[in-house]
Amino acid sequence: MILRIATALLALEILARGPAGAEEAQPPAVGALPVEAQRPPAPDVPFSGRDLVEGVKADEAACRADPRAVWVEVDRVPACVRYFLSEAGGDRSDPVVFLRGALALSVPGGGWTAPAFYAAETPAALERVAASWSRVYGGPYIILARPGTYGSSGREPADRNSKREFRILGAALDAIRARHGFSALHLAGWNSGGNLAMALALTRPDVRCVAAGSAPLAFKRQIGLGAKTLDPLDARRLLDPLDLLAALVPARDRRAFVVGDPADTVVAPSVLDAFVTEAQRAGLPVRRLDVTATDSLKVAVAPHAIRAAIDCARGQGDDEIARTVAAIRLRPSAPDAARKPDPDARPATPDTAKLAPPGPAGPAGGGPVPTPAGEAFSAKALLEGLRADEADCRKHAFAVWVRPGGRPECLRYYYSEAGGFRPEALVLMQGDQVHAGPDGKAAAPENYEKVTADVLQAMVDRNARLFGAPVLYLARPGAQGSSGRELEVRHTRRELDLVGAALDAIKDRHGLRTLHVVGQSGGGGIAASLLPLRGDLGCVVSASGDASRRLLYRLRNGGREPPPEWLRRNYDPADAVPRIDPARPVRPIFLVDRADTQVPAATTDDFVARLAKRGIRHRLIETTAWDDKRHGLFVQGVRAGLACALGEPDETVAEVVRATPRPEPAAPARADTPAKAAAAARAAAGSRVARPPAP
Repeated sequence: MILRIATALLALEILARGPAGAEEAQPPAVGALPVEAQRPPAPDVPFSGRDLVEGVKADEAACRADPRAVWVEVDRVPACVRYFLSEAGGDRSDPVVFLRGALALSVPGGGWTAPAFYAAETPAALERVAASWSRVYGGPYIILARPGTYGSSGREPADRNSKREFRILGAALDAIRARHGFSALHLAGWNSGGNLAMALALTRPDVRCVAAGSAPLAFKRQIGLGAKTLDPLDARRLLDPLDLLAALVPARDRRAFVVGDPADTVVAPSVLDAFVTEAQRAGLPVRRLDVTATDSLKVAVAPHAIRAAIDCARGQGDDEIARTVAAIRLRPSAPDAARKPDPDARPATPDTAKLAPPGPAGPAGGGPVPTPAGEAFSAKALLEGLRADEADCRKHAFAVWVRPGGRPECLRYYYSEAGGFRPEALVLMQGDQVHAGPDGKAAAPENYEKVTADVLQAMVDRNARLFGAPVLYLARPGAQGSSGRELEVRHTRRELDLVGAALDAIKDRHGLRTLHVVGQSGGGGIAASLLPLRGDLGCVVSASGDASRRLLYRLRNGGREPPPEWLRRNYDPADAVPRIDPARPVRPIFLVDRADTQVPAATTDDFVARLAKRGIRHRLIETTAWDDKRHGLFVQGVRAGLACALGEPDETVAEVVRATPRPEPAAPARADTPAKAAAAARAAAGSRVARPPAP
C-alpha cells in the first residue's frame, strides 16, 4: 500500500525539523517562556529505535508524572501520548499542532527497522524544533507524537494509519486542550500525518485551520491506482479521510489546505484532486496549494504544510498563503544513508522479545526465552508422542504447564501483540495432524516439519496487525511442540480439559479478559465444545468442524452406531448444545464447504439445527476450500474470527470470508544456513495468513 511505500522516504522529513530549511528571514523571539519555565528541561537522551519497532507499553504512573504526556482511554484501552510544546513565540490560546509521517521502515524479507535519523532525535531536540516554529507563528506550537513514536505508547507499525490511532490522538488533543486552556486548534500534517490532521479537522468543531502535505487523502483511490484490491479487513481498520466527508462536523471559520507538488511520485496528484472535489461538494472550504519540492521524489512538503497552517492561524487570506507557500525553497539535506545508523534499531520480526513473562534472570537463571528461531517440529515426535518436562516447559516464553485431573502436560502457543494490546485475544487452533498414510498406517502430514515455529509466529504477527490486539496459536496436545501423543488424546475429554486449562493460564499470564476462538476441523470441534464451558468467549468460529462426532462416525461407517468404548473415550460437541446459555452474548459462526469429503457439512448442519431448536443465535457460512478434499478452511476461519472480533455484522463476516484471497504457493527457498531458512520462512508467512497443514 502507498503509505508503506512512503515509509522509505522518511529521511526527507528531516527537512521538517524547523523553519531553517526555508530561505526567508524569521521574526525574532518575543515574550516570556511560560510553559518552558514551568517544567523541567526536556531530556537530551535519544529515542530508542527498538521501542519504535517493538512498541512501548502504557504506564499510567509514569505517564501522569510526565508534564509532556497525557493519559487517555480509547475503547476501554489506555494509552499514553507524548507531546512537545513551546510558547517561545507567544502564549496565544490557539496552538498549531504538527503530526509527522510514519517512521518505521519495512525490511526486505519481513520485519521493521527505525530510520537512522531517529536515533539522533531527543525530547530536547523536538522542543527546540517546536520553539523555532513557535517563533515563526507567534504562538504555541506542538509536535504531537503518534502512538508508538517519540515515547508515546503503542507499536507504530501496527497502530499507524488506523482508526484507533485517529481516536487516540483525538482524545489526546482533548486532554491537551483541557490542561493548557486552549480554545481552538490549527493542525498540520505530512504524508500519513496529513491524513490524520485532515480527519481530525473534519470531525472536530474546535479546528480552525488544517493543512495536509503530500497526504493520500483519498486513501482507497490511491490503493486502486496501484492495481491493488484493499482487503475488507484493512478497509475496516484503516483511516480514509474521504469517508469522513459524509459526516462533516460544522465548524465556524474552518479552512483547509491540501499541499502537494504536481510532480509528486508517491501520492498521485489525482488523489489530492479527488479529495478537494469531494470536500468542496460537502461544504468544506478547501484550497489546493501547488508547491515545489526539491527532493527527487517530490514529497518533501512538510514545511510548506506547516507554514500554510501558521499563516491561516494568523488570519492571512488564501491567496496570500498560496503565494508565501509557493515561494518556499528548501535547502538540500544530507542523505539519510549518510547519517550514522542507530545501533539500537534492528529488524524485529520476533514481536516476542518484550512480551516474555517474567522469570529468573541471569545466564544461570534459565528464565523464559522467545521461541527459538528456525525451530522445527519432528514428525517422529508427532507419531510417537512427546514427554512432558516441567523444567523445559517453564523455559519457554510461550508455554504453559497445566495439570487437569492431576496429570501434567506442557502446551505450547505462539503469541503476538504486533498490532497492539487490548485485553482480548484471537485464539487459533488447527485440526488433527496424524492421518492414515497410503499403507494404512499412521502418518504425519507431508509438510508437517516445514511448518516451523517461525511460520507460526509470522502468522500470528500478521493477524495481530490486522486485529489490533493479541493473537495466539494454541498447539493442541501432542502437536507442534506440545507434549502428549496426539493419537491418544485427540477428541477426548482430557484434550478438552487440557485446552481449557491452557486458555486459563494464558489469560492470567497476559492479562486477557475475552477470547475469540477459531478452530479448523478437529480444532473446530473443540471450539464448538467450549460454548457451554466458558463465560469469557466473544466469537467462536468452527471451520469444517467435526461438530457432531457421532453423526460423523455413522457417515464414515455405513450408518453403524459408535461402540461403547468409542463413546467412553470421545466427547461429542453436539452434546454441549443443551448446556449452552441462550442469553450469553457469544457469536457462534460455522464455515462449511458443501463438497467437503473429509468432514461432511452434514455434521455442522446437525449442530446448527440443534442451536436453532434452542433459539441460540448463530451464523452458517458456505464457502469454498482450496484443497482436493475441499476441507481446509483454516484461512477463511481466521478471517471470519477477525471480522467477528472487530465487531462486524454477520453479513460483513460472510463477505470477508468469501473474499479471502487464495495464498500463492511460496517459491522453494534455498536454506544454505539455518538463519537463511528462518528468514525465508518468515518472508513466506509474513505477507499472508500462513496455512498450517489441513488435517
